[in-house]
Amino acid sequence: MQENAGSGRVTGVLINNSGRPLQSVVVNFSILDDQGVQIATATAAAMGVKQDGRWRFAATYVGAQGVVATAKIGDIMAVSQP
Repeated sequence: MQENAGSGRVTGVLINNSGRPLQSVVVNFSILDDQGVQIATATAAAMGVKQDGRWRFAATYVGAQGVVATAKIGDIMAVSQP
């Protein structure tokens, strides 16, 4: 996680272990302060993630109201290719 004056990004790699290619993927994170209170939300999206493929993401957040301590992964939404 990288931060700068109330904004930043969560970075990482997701692996498509669904057994099929994905048309689109969206991943959400809760940005938390040191008491575990959500102070922002970060989202990243990708198109065309291959079966067993890896996606290096950067989920951006802005307007964090407090000091960021950690990020917790939330929903991962995916649409498989027809």
